[in-house]
Amino acid sequence: MKTNLRKGIALTCLAATTLVVIQGCGSASQGNNSSSAAGNAPSGPTEISMMVPFYNAQPPATDTNDVFKKIQEYTNTNIKVIWSPDASYADKLSVTLASGSLPKAIVVPAESMKKPFIVNAAQAGAFWEIGSYLKDFPNLKTYVNDVAIANTSFDGKVYGLYRARPLGRIGLIIRQDWLDNLGLQMPKTMDDFYNVAKAFTTQDPDKNGKDDTYGFAYADDPFYAGINTLVTANGGFNGWGVKDGKVTPDFITPQYMDVMKLFGKMYQEKLLNQDFAIVKGSQKYDAFNQGKAGMMFTSIDNITLKYNDLLKLTPSAKLNIAPTFTGPSGQKTNSTPGHQGVFMFPKSSVTSEAELKKILAYFDKMLDPQMVQLQMFGIEGKHMKMENGSPMITDAKAFADEVSPLQYMAIQPAWVANPNDAPLTKLYKQRFEENEKFLVANVTDPLISQTYSEKGTELDKIAQDARVKFVMGQIDEAGYNKLVSDWKTKGGDKVIEEYSAAYNKTQKK
Repeated sequence: MKTNLRKGIALTCLAATTLVVIQGCGSASQGNNSSSAAGNAPSGPTEISMMVPFYNAQPPATDTNDVFKKIQEYTNTNIKVIWSPDASYADKLSVTLASGSLPKAIVVPAESMKKPFIVNAAQAGAFWEIGSYLKDFPNLKTYVNDVAIANTSFDGKVYGLYRARPLGRIGLIIRQDWLDNLGLQMPKTMDDFYNVAKAFTTQDPDKNGKDDTYGFAYADDPFYAGINTLVTANGGFNGWGVKDGKVTPDFITPQYMDVMKLFGKMYQEKLLNQDFAIVKGSQKYDAFNQGKAGMMFTSIDNITLKYNDLLKLTPSAKLNIAPTFTGPSGQKTNSTPGHQGVFMFPKSSVTSEAELKKILAYFDKMLDPQMVQLQMFGIEGKHMKMENGSPMITDAKAFADEVSPLQYMAIQPAWVANPNDAPLTKLYKQRFEENEKFLVANVTDPLISQTYSEKGTELDKIAQDARVKFVMGQIDEAGYNKLVSDWKTKGGDKVIEEYSAAYNKTQKK
């Protein structure tokens, strides 16, 4: 698979005294004194309203936020942010689009992009098609990653600026101190994974003399919690692949059955948590943070974000990230789509091409070196300091409250290296780059199935129920295949047909 990943994640050329990034890039505009890519001299501030999710307990204050003020000053904008909690953002998005009263820029998360209300609106011309404009902006044209562009397009048309994420982002986080205590090596295969999980369960890896640990913290999320990663490593599909000329879901393949059998064995032997079927959201980190479990699959950059409670409870705990697993066809891992949704621009509120270009100029300028550094590290003397020519965050709480939420007002490089990164940060960025060589794409990421858009939630629930029941031993292989047949008759066959037609159409171009 040709990913063109480096082009997408390494657009920003920061001076040697600031950030170090992965590769060089073209020139960037320099603040308000430069002309925009649209050819217009700077004038009065551009008015931009945008709807954006937030992930903290409360939305950030903008009227007293110095970072927000610097963003507006640098980009010559007046920005009104309509914040909405991430947990209810999809509902807010649907209601807002139905209302007809729309901001000028709207974050459409990845999980909403192929919902009928978005697909139908885009195909009906409700949003600006921006693909032809990107080449006119020095940063945006360099930012473009062919994979992410394809995966966020509708019928080959680009209706949004994607929010970049690393393609090789998923992996196994593990207690290195437990490996060391038991004299074990880092797992490199599916068999190794099982053996380490068994040792973590039965050999007292924390050396407290109690039978109070198990190997694998699992939540039934196929993409982020291990199923897809191990199926891909086992030579199978990443969600969907092509078999005998048809686009086929992974859960009807032999490789998927092999992984389910492994999980079923681990469940029976209590090598994974017995409540996996009801673990939701951030709960999946609880067992790991409580020192009960020694491994979990997740976004590997979470190694610096989600385990602070563990380190408070057990300061001696050491974390590591396993390299890409090896299977029958070598090292393989599942690729993400390369994005976490897009910014889209409604024609009802952005009423002219000139206005669209001004808004695109804002996003372009947010990719200038100064703005990338501001988003990543905050203000010198308040959130960070310069050390050895590179920024280092000094006030984590102020950064989390005042800087981090504002990152969602812009698109960014998927990741930026920094010589002063903490060791675990350097580790996950290293794994991002290593994983890039072994990626397996989900062939449906750039495709649309109308049936899946309409019935995907229902169909996914059938597949999930079948998987959970099989792993828990409530049904055998014949019972699982019966539920797969139900999936097919209730719309799955139609989804396969539509995805296959869409895929074959792309192959003829």
